[in-house]
Amino acid sequence: IGGIGGFRLAEGVDGSGASTKILSCNCSIDLIIENKSKLFGLHINPPFIQLLFGHLPFAGGEVYGESDETTIFNFKIGTRNKAMY
Repeated sequence: IGGIGGFRLAEGVDGSGASTKILSCNCSIDLIIENKSKLFGLHINPPFIQLLFGHLPFAGGEVYGESDETTIFNFKIGTRNKAMY
């Protein structure tokens, strides 16, 4: 379950005058982990959760699901006027 509250991509220049694409976005992801193991926890590391623009990553996460539990993680990711070289 997720959503993109806003997404804007524009062209412009950064502080040094180099031309680049400028990204502004706001999105959320709900991640549900159901770990039925009685003994082991579950580590989830990048690149499993990674948001990319082209080949450039701009958000990632690392989470841990407890053993014998269902865990819900809510990721809220946003950036404003991020230069994407």
